[in-house]
Amino acid sequence: MNPNKSNALILGFRGLNDEAFDILYQSFNIIGIITDGDESISTKNDFKQFEFKDITQQVLEFHKITQVIIELQSIDPYKLLEQVIYFYNLGLEIKSLTIKSTHESNSHNTFTVNNLKFTDLINEEVAPSYSETLLNHMKDQTLLITGAAGSIGSELARMLLNFNFKTLVLLDNAESALYELQQELITRSVLNVIYTIGDVRSYNSMDSIFKLYKPTLVFHAAAYKHVPLMEAHPAEAIQTNILGTKHIANLAKKHHVEQFVLISSDKAVNPTNVMGATKRAGELYIEYLNSISDTQFKTARFGNVLASNGSVIPLFHKQIEKGGPITVTDKAIERYFISLKKACELILECTVLKDEASIYVFEMGKPVRIYDLAKLMIGLNKAHNQSDIKIRITGSRPGEKIQEELVSSEENSSPTEHKFIKAIQASAQNISDFETKISKLCSKTHEFSNLELVEGIKAIVTNFTPNNPIYSEIEPKSKQS
Repeated sequence: MNPNKSNALILGFRGLNDEAFDILYQSFNIIGIITDGDESISTKNDFKQFEFKDITQQVLEFHKITQVIIELQSIDPYKLLEQVIYFYNLGLEIKSLTIKSTHESNSHNTFTVNNLKFTDLINEEVAPSYSETLLNHMKDQTLLITGAAGSIGSELARMLLNFNFKTLVLLDNAESALYELQQELITRSVLNVIYTIGDVRSYNSMDSIFKLYKPTLVFHAAAYKHVPLMEAHPAEAIQTNILGTKHIANLAKKHHVEQFVLISSDKAVNPTNVMGATKRAGELYIEYLNSISDTQFKTARFGNVLASNGSVIPLFHKQIEKGGPITVTDKAIERYFISLKKACELILECTVLKDEASIYVFEMGKPVRIYDLAKLMIGLNKAHNQSDIKIRITGSRPGEKIQEELVSSEENSSPTEHKFIKAIQASAQNISDFETKISKLCSKTHEFSNLELVEGIKAIVTNFTPNNPIYSEIEPKSKQS
């Protein structure tokens, strides 16, 4: 080994050949390769092979390993953030290896090693892979996306431009955001995309859109999603997340739409806040309609989307740019993360699953501690001296959970034909009573106090346990009734 070169490990080797290892060896002492334990590699170089779980401080010290090189294109996207945080906490310097083809046959590649950037973890450069079944399924469909200008809706729109659909209708009530999306997509010269302003709360307005465009497949992404704001404004959460979902779903049934997909959240599982409880009410309504309708009603449930609008990662970026501090509500808080492209790819794949399920849950890997995420973002940021940026613990916000869940204890999940999607069977419920409660709450939303509204949500979502002092008296009342 050359004492003038750093000792390094490689993670992600499926895109590497002997030529690549030779190039890496010019700059590093390659001590070994990290595997998942169920795979091995043969090269002309006699590298050690380490399972990820066996990479410890003692192992690093014994081999004098100071760096890890990650070949991003080969990494399971559900494990990448977790693995990088683990390496960072071990004190390793983290490099990214990119491979670019320089010839149509892919026989000649260039390999570049750089310091890992946080944007590498979002890994949005990797092109989604669509099944042949999905490509055929989308042919000649008339597609409607509500909330089309949001993070999920707009990425679905971008992806769908790769399909041979009949018409794509993009609906949002945010005029400026929809205009920006229009200006972006118009450069791709797609003529059969329609941009329409409308609010899912208005049944008549939405009915006219269904009559005019006759969608065959609906992606319902319109929702309020910010927990603290919805705690203070439960009427708005009910009107959009419950009533808006009810409107679009009912219209899908009325107009004989072939399939309806609701975009949901892990916050709907055993909810502790208004936002999560209203999303769960939407899930329950979809289950209800799926049991009485010829339309296929499905829910796609997943966790936090990396770098989505209003999420923690853009907030941390802004705080770092200002020199800190980074604010974290609780040192123990954990969240599931998925990249935007992967989430939308799986949403599309849900449309061709044959399981008799109404809820589909995505593989999210292990949850990530937000405090560790903040430390990583500071460490990977090279614009500032990281020692100058502090992390400040601000205290949990009303309604906030320490750990989120993807499946509740009352739900049973099972594998589907897609390895990253699990199916959940519909829960038993009193359908007629449920419909009555939903209708009553939505029709008289602005006649009730916030406390009465949250009580009304709990009557629908019975496992909703508000974690907010201003709603603390709800539980005793519910037990007495």
